[in-house]
Amino acid sequence: MAAALRRAGARRIWLAGKGDYEGVDGNLFTGCDALAVLRTTLDDLEVTR
Repeated sequence: MAAALRRAGARRIWLAGKGDYEGVDGNLFTGCDALAVLRTTLDDLEVTR
């Protein structure tokens, strides 16, 4: 699935939950570093601060 998303143009692929899967760049889960996730997403979208 991650490879198909990448071919469709996804720059970063997040998984809701824990686990290591090929092609997944990061995970969102209770207790994750939510601020880092938001910063990374804003950087990927080229949002200026």
